[in-house]
Amino acid sequence: MPKGINALELIFAMFILIVVAFVVIRLFTGVVSPSTLPNIQDFKDTYGYAQEKQKCENLCDRFKTSNCQDYSAAASYCLQKVAISIDGNSVTAEPRHYGMVAGLPYCEDGLYCFHISDCTCGAQVLDTKRCKYILMDYYKTLGLSDEEVKEVICSHISPGSCCPGDTCSPKAWPIKPKDFNETAYPNINATFWWKNAEYETYCPGV
Repeated sequence: MPKGINALELIFAMFILIVVAFVVIRLFTGVVSPSTLPNIQDFKDTYGYAQEKQKCENLCDRFKTSNCQDYSAAASYCLQKVAISIDGNSVTAEPRHYGMVAGLPYCEDGLYCFHISDCTCGAQVLDTKRCKYILMDYYKTLGLSDEEVKEVICSHISPGSCCPGDTCSPKAWPIKPKDFNETAYPNINATFWWKNAEYETYCPGV
């Protein structure tokens, strides 16, 4: 009789473990499956947006009050990452997490002020591409060589890490999340803004 009870207990324990494992797997796949992502039409609808946008606007105001002359302020704006949640779980800037905003994929840990804030000063708009040239000019005025400038920029601006492996390089992995809907979003992955601003060609070793 004791042996029978132990066998039943073992079977029951294994059943519980299987159920728990299934729940954990479902939670994980719920994070990375496009079908479970919230329908975000604009960054302003994301968790943490207001606080992060204010941070970006403060940096932009420093640039504006200098009559567009303070390139250190512009550089600070361009390098400022933002911590928002775009996958609906209210946890911000998570590595390996991603979301769709206005129909485009982004990695949560690869978002910057130029994604959520419009910083325009005179004829200068600190967008993804302009920021690259601002940073190049700024660091050269500090006496850095071309290679040193490139190293700083390429180590600070990236599309993020929403890939399944332990390491994530745009050259080795297209930052296209697991189970990505190829039919709905052909030829688009979370590196699109990084490529369009020509960081991919500027940072060939990344």
